[in-house]
Amino acid sequence: MPNMHTSCGAPGRLGRARPALAWSLALSLASAAAQQATPAPPAAQAEPISEQEFQSSIVDKSVSLTNPRGINVQLRLEKDGRSVASGGFNDVGRWRVTGPGSYCARWNKLPSEERCSAFARRGSQLVLQQADGQVLIVNGVE
Repeated sequence: MPNMHTSCGAPGRLGRARPALAWSLALSLASAAAQQATPAPPAAQAEPISEQEFQSSIVDKSVSLTNPRGINVQLRLEKDGRSVASGGFNDVGRWRVTGPGSYCARWNKLPSEERCSAFARRGSQLVLQQADGQVLIVNGVE
C-alpha cells in the first residue's frame, strides 16, 4: 500500500516542506500585523508646505525623521543640491526642487531611479510624504 504522506513517489518530501511553509506563513502574518499596527495616514489630510518655508526651514538643515517602522534617519538637503542621509539609511546623492515643499533625489546606493517626496503639515505635525505612500514623521529640524 502506498505511503499517504509522500508526494510524487518521494517519501518524506511533503513532511520536510511543511516546516518551511509554516515558517514562511508565520513571517508573512507577522509582517502584515506589523504593517497594520502602523497604518499610514491618508495623504489628503496633509497640506504641502510653501516653497518659502521649504527653503528657510528644510534646506541646509538637519531634519530628524522617523519612518513607520520606528527607524530614525537624519536628512540634509544642501543648497548646492547635495543630499545626505544618515542613521537608519546612510547614503549621499543629488536633489532638486519639484514644487512647494517637494523634491526629488537620486541616491548613490539605491537603483538609479529618482525618488520624490514632499514635506507637508498634517495638523500641527510636519511630515515627509514619499511617492510610495510612506509617511515619515519629522521629529525636529536643526
